[in-house]
Amino acid sequence: HLVRWLVQEAGANVDQGRLDDGGTPLYQAAVNNHLDVLKWLILEGGAQVDKTTHASCGSFSVLHAAAFHGQETIVRWLLTHCCGDGALDIDGMAPKHGVTPLHTAAMEGHHEVCYCLCCHGADPETRTRNPNVEETAADVAARHKFNKLAAWLRMWEKLSGRPPLERALRVAAERRDPEAA
Repeated sequence: HLVRWLVQEAGANVDQGRLDDGGTPLYQAAVNNHLDVLKWLILEGGAQVDKTTHASCGSFSVLHAAAFHGQETIVRWLLTHCCGDGALDIDGMAPKHGVTPLHTAAMEGHHEVCYCLCCHGADPETRTRNPNVEETAADVAARHKFNKLAAWLRMWEKLSGRPPLERALRVAAERRDPEAA
């Protein structure tokens, strides 16, 4: 396993970003859907999961990056293994753009990632921190012409504050679609 050798034997810094764009090894593993590498970097390599992973993209966290790139498997693993202990904030804002992981997934039309984030407690009513426009994830999806996703997110907005499973069940019942949730 080359990553293991580079870190353990050659002394590579797992949190060092690339010189050209600031992308860390954790960022690269997340956006390229390399779950085994991501797990190793976090669990054995000592990568700081709460550290900014890509400076040129607005100081995204690894969760922002995975959500933006539609990497549902990575998002699900991070939510299951890194959010409960406070290492990652599911509603954390990227400093440069003031968006949450849910906003980044909505911006790119990643419905399954949005669903995953919402089921794990992402707040669909959180607004971007932009002095010109404050938008929810549904607003962002609509602006980018992902109208079905925007409508779906608006349903979740109505249901925010409820336990995730109850929200999912209610969405499915409202749509009369057993696969909607």
